[in-house]
Amino acid sequence: MSPKSEFIQVNRLQMHYQEWGESKDKHAVILLHGFASTANCWNEVGEELSKDYRVIAVDQRGHGQSESDPEHDYSRASQVDDLHELVEQMGLETITLVGHSMGGANAICYAADRPDVVSALVLVETASDILRGGLENLKRLLKSSEEFESLTDAANALYEYQKYAAPDQIHRRALATFTETVDGKWTWDFDEAFRNPSVRP
Repeated sequence: MSPKSEFIQVNRLQMHYQEWGESKDKHAVILLHGFASTANCWNEVGEELSKDYRVIAVDQRGHGQSESDPEHDYSRASQVDDLHELVEQMGLETITLVGHSMGGANAICYAADRPDVVSALVLVETASDILRGGLENLKRLLKSSEEFESLTDAANALYEYQKYAAPDQIHRRALATFTETVDGKWTWDFDEAFRNPSVRP
């Protein structure tokens, strides 16, 4: 089942999210991607979980189809506040919150603020030592190239950062991480300001 693509105004920004199993009667699961990724990284997870849950995968600010902040505010506090606003606007009383890497750090902060809302918290690669190691690898990858001639080239670069992944996984992750330019090349699907370490989450 393909997800429904929606936009919502959150803290002055147009935020994009994908939704599976939209029945309001189902318990909601919110999925938060990691740094330099998008909601698309959860496509297979969202489809599987939608058999039993209402699943919402968010493009966090400056990533994917969500707007970039004009002042390049990507602080943890602002990202968590986006989640507060999103949950409130969608009228979700309780949620299961799933976060990968940066998304996991945001999920921890939100759950600490709103334990009454978060009924379960799932963290993927969010331990501090894993985050540090992953960010160092990602910094090297970001320096490697701004554009790639093909999706295959982009996937090969991503493989250097995620050597534990199978080839088909790398291809899917590349589709969730890069976007095609008007001249047929592939580039990162996030705010270019993230190349400056001072504005990273």
